Amino acid sequence: MAQNYDYLSNDEDGSKKKLPSTLIAFEQSFDGDVDAFIDVILHAHQMTLEDMRTKRGKFQMRMTKSTLMNGNIKGLLFDQFPNEMKESKSSRFYLHRSKDFILLFKKLDERLMPSNIGTRNSRKIFSQMAIDFEEDLPIVFIGYTVDESWERIKQIVAVFIKDGKKLWVSDLLNRGGEAGIQTELFTPIKPQGNNDDDIAITPKRRDTDIKKSS
Repeated sequence: MAQNYDYLSNDEDGSKKKLPSTLIAFEQSFDGDVDAFIDVILHAHQMTLEDMRTKRGKFQMRMTKSTLMNGNIKGLLFDQFPNEMKESKSSRFYLHRSKDFILLFKKLDERLMPSNIGTRNSRKIFSQMAIDFEEDLPIVFIGYTVDESWERIKQIVAVFIKDGKKLWVSDLLNRGGEAGIQTELFTPIKPQGNNDDDIAITPKRRDTDIKKSS
């Protein structure tokens, strides 16, 4: 998909950076909601840790933490945004703001891609071709990554995916974004593996480490 670009003067010297119009529109539409999204994910994580303390090991499945986290995020979002939260035909919950975007909230893998089981619908969503929603709008993932033990949230980002590839990633903790080679918008880290599409970021503004209380 050919990117549409707007131009914003971001540098102190007045030089202009090239940003995708979808990234600009997302940040304009949801700038006032970013803190709420962050708080929902952090609160859901705390709730998930509490939920896990009540489940003995033999009652836990491989997806138990992700499932609990997903349910906690869903409940908190419906409480916070009761007029904008919906469920799709396949029971996916999403936030829909009229004429703007569809937001899906997901756990992300190390490549900052959604940790999905590869279904037909999820592949369509990755191509912005989902027929699962009532609205035909750009789909943005609001995602989080966790450490291996699930003791802390590592990153919270917005990701726009087209044709199975990331077109931009916006660090919600840092309010930055990256499009194509515009790596100066993030603090770059050497990606894992050899995938040129991998993008890694380091939050700077806000500490999201949530350690399990003793």
